[in-house]
Amino acid sequence: MFNLRILLLISCVSVRALGQPALEGVMGTWATTGFGSKVQIYPCENGRNPVELCGSITWLWEELDEQGIARVDGNNPDKTLRGRALVGTQILSGFRQNEDGVWKGGKVYNPDDGRTYSGTIQDTPTGLLKLKGCALKFFCQTQQWRRTADVCIESPVAIK
Repeated sequence: MFNLRILLLISCVSVRALGQPALEGVMGTWATTGFGSKVQIYPCENGRNPVELCGSITWLWEELDEQGIARVDGNNPDKTLRGRALVGTQILSGFRQNEDGVWKGGKVYNPDDGRTYSGTIQDTPTGLLKLKGCALKFFCQTQQWRRTADVCIESPVAIK
């Protein structure tokens, strides 16, 4: 048993030494700023090494529009995608971890305006996720997301 523990410890250290990204810091479900949606962050399914991160909307505060129909990606520049439901839409893609632990080189799709921005993702010591999206590398906006396990997000309830 003792030798197995040493072997496991050595293999974990070896994986880190080989540059395996610390996925556990950023993977999971996050509540966006203002708690308008939940986004699941996961390894992209492109089989590339090093691992790239992607993320998709899994929940919206208001999943239905005024007519009771699922909210759609109506501002998408691709007219063929404007009818797809927002829940399930991939909004993060292609993030790779650098030496500083920051995930860079990715794209952030904003369904509110239908635009795609360059971005970075960083796990903070306080447990927040810092997501930065930039247009032309000069015009940037940063949001801080919280793990959904750290907040209570339920469907809105009308207060009478």
